[in-house]
Amino acid sequence: MSRILFATSRQALKSRVARTMSKAFATQDFYRHGLRSLSAENNASGTMEKAMQRLGSVALQDMPGPSNFVKTQSVMYDMDGKQRRWDVVQSHSSVGVVVFHTELQALVLVRQFRPAVYATHLRDAQAHSRPDPPLSVGFCHELCAGIIDKEKSLEEIAHEEVLEETGYNAPAQSMQPVVTYISAVGTGGSTHHMFACQVDEGMRNSGGGGLADAGEAIEI
Repeated sequence: MSRILFATSRQALKSRVARTMSKAFATQDFYRHGLRSLSAENNASGTMEKAMQRLGSVALQDMPGPSNFVKTQSVMYDMDGKQRRWDVVQSHSSVGVVVFHTELQALVLVRQFRPAVYATHLRDAQAHSRPDPPLSVGFCHELCAGIIDKEKSLEEIAHEEVLEETGYNAPAQSMQPVVTYISAVGTGGSTHHMFACQVDEGMRNSGGGGLADAGEAIEI
């Protein structure tokens, strides 16, 4: 009996949270400056509202074990006859793609929840004894991008990222290199390869939105 009551109260809590989220979206404008959600038009699950409903509590803690994506190290080096130390983060290099929609005459961006961005706001709030910030502060508008973690050409990886995140099937051979640069020079020093491509509605063969089973919730 207690289990049934607990399940019922938990469902009621989830319903109240959903209603609260709907009211929050009714009073906030998440599509300013002429932004237009292609995810909503495609009835995809990757809208910001859907992502907010999927999110639960957020907390900061020390890493519980080794990461598949980053590794912390210290660089020890000599300068002016003294040994010095610089702490670094070893991470994957990455690709990014400027996607231009020829029919809309607009850039195709993606928006997703970035835990690291939210963590910065959360740490600041905790340091100043303020309430936890709303989850919306952790969402960022970005170019389509992804890490290089497979044995494929940069163009093929860029093609896969555009397809997974935006749903547009831009061929690998259409990826035009723009620039390669070093990112996060103070902590990471990884290489970022930027490409550009053009798309139209005839090239859209899926809803995009990223890989849900990998925890991605990307709005186009």
